[in-house]
Parts: sequence; C-alpha cells; structure tokens
Amino acid sequence: MNEKNNMTKMWWGIAFGLLAIAAAVAAWLISGGTADTQALAILVVLGILMIVLTVVKVHAGRRYFLVMTVLGAGMVVVGLLGIISGAIPEEGGSLITGGFIMAFIGGLWLVRSEDKRIVDERSQKIGSYGTAYSWYVTFMAVILFFWMDMLDLLKVQISTILGVLMFLMIGSALFFQWYYNRRGDVY
Repeated sequence: MNEKNNMTKMWWGIAFGLLAIAAAVAAWLISGGTADTQALAILVVLGILMIVLTVVKVHAGRRYFLVMTVLGAGMVVVGLLGIISGAIPEEGGSLITGGFIMAFIGGLWLVRSEDKRIVDERSQKIGSYGTAYSWYVTFMAVILFFWMDMLDLLKVQISTILGVLMFLMIGSALFFQWYYNRRGDVY
C-alpha cells in the first residue's frame, strides 16, 4: 500500500511540474514571444525542480536531501553570479533566498541523526496540526493586509507583503510544530 501511495504522490508531483512548464510555454506563445521571459524561465525551472525533487524524494531517502542541498547551493551561486553580471536585476534576490533556504533545510536533514529522522504517527499528527495552524495564521494575515489596503492604512509594494507572508507561513509552521512537539502531543 505504501508503494502505491508513493507512486501516486510521484505522479502528482510530475503532473504539477509539467503543468508549470506548460503554463510558461503557453503564456509565451499567447504573448507572441513578448512576455517577461525571466518570469517564464523561473516558472520552467520551478517545474523542472518539482519533477526532479518529487522523483528523487519518492525513490531515495537520504539522496533527496543531498539533491535538495546541492540544488539550493546552485541557486545561490546562479543568483549571485546573475546579480553581479547584471543578467538578473537586484530584485531577483529571491533566487538566492530560496536557494539558501533549500540548502539550509536539506543540510539540516543530512546532518540529523537517524533517531531524529524517525517519522511516526505522533510526529505526522504534530506536523499536520502545525501546518494547519500556520495556514490559519497566514490566512488571518492576508485578511489583515486586505483590510489595511482597503482602508488606505498601508502603502507597501506587493513584493514586501508576499515576502512577509512567506516568512510568516514558514515561521509559524515551525513554531507550532516545535510547540506541539515540546508539549508531547497536539491535545
């Protein structure tokens, strides 16, 4: 049953990766080749990464995190070289940030001892609840940002808001998972 579940997850990951690539190609074709090629290239790269990481995660345990660490480090190097050469505008630092996060998380999992990597029902439940509560916090922040914008209380760029939401989502998920893990269980 577990093998069938893994294969289902793998095919969903491949399907979403192909969908991202198809969306980028369709946007480029519809625009007649005038679309923002940098954004479309990022979408294609993300689709390819999703496919590669999904296949590696399903078929390899520790190798998945090694690939994740190497890809993250590669993203940091490409981002730095792109900014230095001028090929990527300075706002493209999200490539560096995303790569750093991937390399950091993959590296943490690589150096973790075997007994810390054991996934049982309790840790899965804590992970699920932590992620769910993180989603609630993020959704409340989206509502707050919406009303602050509607009432003209906040004037910031959308990239700033998206960055805050991204770190709020990750940070709150980690916090809730740490909190419930320290408590011993969700209830």
